Amino acid sequence: MAKTTIPLPGAVLKGLLDSYHISVAKISEDIGLSPSAVRQLVNNKLKISTIIAFKLAKYFDKKPEYWINLQTNYEISLLQKDASVTALLKTVPKAQKQPAPKAVKPAPKAVKPAAGKGSKAKAAAKPAAAKKSGTPRAAKPKPAPAPSL
Repeated sequence: MAKTTIPLPGAVLKGLLDSYHISVAKISEDIGLSPSAVRQLVNNKLKISTIIAFKLAKYFDKKPEYWINLQTNYEISLLQKDASVTALLKTVPKAQKQPAPKAVKPAPKAVKPAAGKGSKAKAAAKPAAAKKSGTPRAAKPKPAPAPSL
């Protein structure tokens, strides 16, 4: 099985800068990053964050996903080569589907005893009428007519 080479995000950026004949100073000014940050991106010392991906996407007329995927694929390839990550992943079990929990039947509603005619229990069982609360709103003053000239 042939190994696929994952491009380094900095090498891709460097290639674009070279092909467009753009200096580090020019791109840093245009996209609002320090020249130091651009050099770190080119040397793979700084990751392409989401906001940087958006800036590079606009600048080079690409989609932000292009730059985000470039960075993500590079990081995944690094982690896959890391023995400590491989050892750690061996300790993580795979998820097993669990049986769905059984539905709980709702409890039957309690039946209220019927009250006789004129009893106090019947009057207490009736819900009280909803009462408006608060104070009435004051009427808005009408604007004064504009003075005529």
